[in-house]
Amino acid sequence: MARTLNGQSPRIALPQGSVDSHIHVYSPKHHALPGGPNLPADVASLADYRKVQQ
Repeated sequence: MARTLNGQSPRIALPQGSVDSHIHVYSPKHHALPGGPNLPADVASLADYRKVQQ
């Protein structure tokens, strides 16, 4: 599963060699807020997340 990088660059300068390893989790039960960004169309499954954890 590949994502292209788009949008604004981060506003914070992290120490050299650091890694941003957070993951966004979207639930089909929740919709995007009015005026906010659309949710991704290619949402991964729980099984996909378990692969990332391994």
